[in-house]
Amino acid sequence: MVFKIVFYALVIAYAVLMMIAGTVQFKNKSVSMVSPLIMIFGSLLLFSSTIMMYLNRPFTLMYLIAGLVFIHISAVINGMQMHGKLTYKHHFLRVMLSMVLISLALI
Repeated sequence: MVFKIVFYALVIAYAVLMMIAGTVQFKNKSVSMVSPLIMIFGSLLLFSSTIMMYLNRPFTLMYLIAGLVFIHISAVINGMQMHGKLTYKHHFLRVMLSMVLISLALI
């Protein structure tokens, strides 16, 4: 049960932070409008996966993975548009966090 509480807290915190980042990017127009929308959509998928897991609904892991993938895609697009290159350490940390969240979801 402790793992589930930690999982819910991590996913909700990550979803909220990514939602805030996407909203700020959308308002500031610092990157193309597609990237923030992808990030916001991914955040909504993460949040909905948490609710669905709590309610024991099917396909919740797919929603979680899809949300993480959308956020990764948005991060790659942002990196290319803002810096003209990928920051490998940044993406490595994102992948590691995604792996931790998926692992906790499977417990």
